Amino acid sequence: MKRYILFLLVALSFVASTAQMLEEFHIIRSDGSFSSFLCSEIKSIQFSKTDVSGVIVSEKYITQIVEKSDGSSYKVPISEMKEMSFDTPPIEQSTYIDLGLSVKWASCNAGASSPEGYGGYYNWKAACKFSLPTQEQMEELIIKCTWESTSLNDVTGVKVTGPNGNSIFMPYSGFLIGSIPLGQGSNGYYWSSTLDPNNAVDARILAFDVGGYVFNVDVDEELSVRPVSDTPPIETYIDLGLSVKWASCNEGASSPEGYGEYYNWEAACKFSLPTQAQMEELDSKCTWEGTTLNGVKGVKVTGPNGNSIFMPCAGFRNGSTLYEQGKNGFYWSSTPSLNNDVFAYDLTFNDNGDSNVFDNYVIDEFSVRTVAEK
Repeated sequence: MKRYILFLLVALSFVASTAQMLEEFHIIRSDGSFSSFLCSEIKSIQFSKTDVSGVIVSEKYITQIVEKSDGSSYKVPISEMKEMSFDTPPIEQSTYIDLGLSVKWASCNAGASSPEGYGGYYNWKAACKFSLPTQEQMEELIIKCTWESTSLNDVTGVKVTGPNGNSIFMPYSGFLIGSIPLGQGSNGYYWSSTLDPNNAVDARILAFDVGGYVFNVDVDEELSVRPVSDTPPIETYIDLGLSVKWASCNEGASSPEGYGEYYNWEAACKFSLPTQAQMEELDSKCTWEGTTLNGVKGVKVTGPNGNSIFMPCAGFRNGSTLYEQGKNGFYWSSTPSLNNDVFAYDLTFNDNGDSNVFDNYVIDEFSVRTVAEK
């Protein structure tokens, strides 16, 4: 117990003096699972003589409590704790399995070292540090794959087999409420990167018992993460004769004319976004022509070397409403506005090929077209 108290005193001092440098605090349990918290969201870390239900049952400290800035708290019995850490927990590097879909799927949960391992549990904001599948990619996994309830090394879950015959195992890892695991051994709940367009405090998840389905849960819930490898192969980046290569498709799309997903600026920044300068280079050094591809309005952007990309007029989303689809395109850069922290720069164009780089509200949901170094 003394080593926990000593660790706590050092940890609190460390947080206070270096809060801007730290990103995450982790509680690793004896069974190998863990919970992660963003340091910016932690109000205090305490020990208590009460159990997780709040009843005093001991003269000794038996429960750790993490209080968050939003008023919620996380409680875990000290007897179930293995260690606490401000470093990233040891995570075995997953391999990614090609199931014959638009993205490859990790062979293990985030935080697990084997396919049957439950791994860590994360709220949505913490989960977004990983390469999460989009809602569209989760629905593709459901529709295009076969699902079979099975077990692996005595852990129950599902075997998901893709169109090409390859498969992954996903355990029934359940979820956490506070420190209490629920649904383990009977259900799986996995985050997507997609927020509910009708309610910003909910996000889409993949849930399954035998078959999979997608629905919404509160972003503060702690669920599992199964990452995807959604960086397109190098040949899908086009060299236009500029300082970087440009992706041939929007993020979340499987063809150049596909609209793909829509992201607010914070969510978009997990991708390899072009900078403001790279967007201005695309704008000024290329020729822009309004055109259609497979019936979709957009622009053909031709570089100095004669190569070109198509960018659809995907419009933008605000709340649950889509605006200007087929008329204008709005694409995020990685550059925030210097004058106002609620704005960031984006590339805007219309179906005639007129283009410019402006700044817009970071809460608006725009398209993403990634870049790659040459």
